[in-house]
Amino acid sequence: MREKGMSLAELLVVMFIFVLIGMALVSAMVFHQRSFLQENKRVMIKSQIRTAFLDLQEKISQAGSAINVAGARSFMGANTSAPFRGIIPLNSGQFSSSGRDTDPDGIIIAYGDVRTLTRISNSSWYPTNTTIVLDKVINPVSTTGESLWQVNDIGMIMSKDGFYIFKVTGVNASSNTLTLRRTPVYYSGEFQYSDSGGQIKLSYRDFIPNYLDPTNPTAGNVLTYSRNGSAVVKLNFFGIYFIGRFNNEYYLVVSMDTQGNSNPCSSGLQAELCVPLAKNIVDLQIEYLVPDTTTGTMDMYCTSSSSDPMVNNVYSNPPFTTLYPLILTKQIKGIRITISGVTERFREKYNRTFVLTAAGDRDAISIATDPWTHMKLIQLTSTFTPRSAFSVY
Repeated sequence: MREKGMSLAELLVVMFIFVLIGMALVSAMVFHQRSFLQENKRVMIKSQIRTAFLDLQEKISQAGSAINVAGARSFMGANTSAPFRGIIPLNSGQFSSSGRDTDPDGIIIAYGDVRTLTRISNSSWYPTNTTIVLDKVINPVSTTGESLWQVNDIGMIMSKDGFYIFKVTGVNASSNTLTLRRTPVYYSGEFQYSDSGGQIKLSYRDFIPNYLDPTNPTAGNVLTYSRNGSAVVKLNFFGIYFIGRFNNEYYLVVSMDTQGNSNPCSSGLQAELCVPLAKNIVDLQIEYLVPDTTTGTMDMYCTSSSSDPMVNNVYSNPPFTTLYPLILTKQIKGIRITISGVTERFREKYNRTFVLTAAGDRDAISIATDPWTHMKLIQLTSTFTPRSAFSVY
């Protein structure tokens, strides 16, 4: 009688089948794990992009608080006008064949604490001086001797021709004196950053118009700030938003303290000077919407290059001085932000071209060369009305 069992050949076949099943299970596990990690990465990048998007929108909504009041005649003088209302559009660098700017935009944003608003006490102040004596007590309602000004606070002194932003290193409440860091945080007309390498060429300039000659702005670090034509206010926020490139990777960054350096990102990403808000942001477009009373529509003003860094919806290149008075006189009724980013690189090489759709004053861009070939794209757009940015007193 034959004994029951398996021959060696049958055993080998069974083992081979089990090995195939095991390999299939392992492959499935690896695939799903890789898909899980890729999806987590994609979600994380999208979350970073949306967080940066919301941060920029929130800051623009708050822009101008207290600074608007600083522009009042009681501080600036009866016949003067403040050149800064909390927002400065930055132009970017490269025109396309259609005459439209193809590069990312930038923006300077600031808002302050109206309780600290005052003037200088002495007849004038120069940026080389490291102390400012204020016109009134630093905190008149305080009974404890505590000041609304503290060490490391950021403040601004503004005249009709420009402004100077300083950092506080000492406070003397009894004499109403602020001691300042020798290097500025920023001053009007200072920001000029360019990057000639890479796919996206960057160039940002701060064209703050001179009160008498808007085409020839004066840098804020060479102005004389007089008692009867200047205001001093503590800033709750100051930041320059723009696109930065580091090791062939792009970021939306904010610089909150340039320390007198026209390129705050010259030493790479670092605290205060060059803070990364989101990685893989390849474009930022900002549009300023103004009602057209003759047609009942909205005219769109965007940043562009050259010494006239504004164009409107027909791209006829009206000068910067056409837009800037609209900001100063509360005629900007809406702001549209568009952020474009890439979420991940495809593993395979697909024979198709990805395109960033037209936004602002930028034409649609064909993403046909590295580093953006075979990338998944995301574009966020939001139009909103600033809450307090452009109040005029």
